[in-house]
Amino acid sequence: MAVALCAAVVLATSCTASRLSPDDAVRVSGRLLDEAGRPRAGARVALVKEVDLGEALLGVTLAVGTLGLVCLADPPPAICAKAKRATTGADGRFAIDLRGRDTQGLVGTASRFVLSTSAPPGPGEAAGPLVAARFTIQTTARELPDLRLWHPRLAVAPGRAEWAPLDPGYGPLDGYTVTYAGEPSRPAVVWSVGGPSPATFDPRSLEDAKGTVAVAADVTQQAAGGRVQVTARSASVPFAGTAGPPPSRGLPCTASGASDTASGASGTAATPVAPCTVTDGDFANMLAGPPPGATEVRTAVAVDLGRSRAVSLVVVRGCPGTCVVETSADGRAWAAAGPGTGDRFAVAPRAGTTARWVRARSSTGLDVSRLAEISVW
Repeated sequence: MAVALCAAVVLATSCTASRLSPDDAVRVSGRLLDEAGRPRAGARVALVKEVDLGEALLGVTLAVGTLGLVCLADPPPAICAKAKRATTGADGRFAIDLRGRDTQGLVGTASRFVLSTSAPPGPGEAAGPLVAARFTIQTTARELPDLRLWHPRLAVAPGRAEWAPLDPGYGPLDGYTVTYAGEPSRPAVVWSVGGPSPATFDPRSLEDAKGTVAVAADVTQQAAGGRVQVTARSASVPFAGTAGPPPSRGLPCTASGASDTASGASGTAATPVAPCTVTDGDFANMLAGPPPGATEVRTAVAVDLGRSRAVSLVVVRGCPGTCVVETSADGRAWAAAGPGTGDRFAVAPRAGTTARWVRARSSTGLDVSRLAEISVW
């Protein structure tokens, strides 16, 4: 039953059977250090169970906030009812007690957990640094490696972010990610970029958005109870996009179905999407589901620029799988401008490209995706 359910949910994700008995007494413990490597006393940590595959399928649990930090609030929201919290002692150590059943999913799999903590913000910071660990629990005594806060100075400028590298003492570095997030009222990710410092990108990607930016370092550490994936994130600082809204802001858009080929020679006619959520400038507002009575999955969303104009950059947020950006003079015949992968990507068409229509197309479908915005410059 468990194996069948795992295969039915998603083939790309492995399901590991739990080696614990439901009544086993389990302890998760470790030590928290500040950025100088000293024990951090009196710090609150939260342990949150990630959504289990079987539970997600049956709708039993909900996803928790980013890195579990929502469960550090006092009082925590209702979604954190099953979260465990502890406070570090004078030596920086913490311990959280569970039962074997608490570490398992509905089909007896070993659930993944996130343990996280943060520090208060300093002058000019919107939020303090945080560190989080992701792991499974397969032993009754799960000792985590030392978790150390990281507090580099993050310098931001249009299209650029720079920081001091992670100390090698944290462990082997997997990589850095700089994330620009919207204001607290609309906390969607506006843009992200990976790679070493300095990270650079086209500043138009931030448009006229405002919010906070932080850099995260990912490290994989080995512990007695198995691998631990650690994320050390810097303090976040404010940012404001300087490019302003793209010319496509507020323009109409259409959606077309799976049989609408790349050439546009045949297939389902494009139908208006009203209101057009992919040009509204709200990165948290995603494409709605198909209209009532629809019989075909929508695989492409096109923005009507109103007239033929030069196109030098297309920014897509939330296209699933591998997306293709295409341009058209008439909305029927399409030419590829470039592919993109990931939740957010930018495509620069070849010099001299002009178009009235610009679209993002994905063979996996857009009706249940996270497509939020198509911005055309």
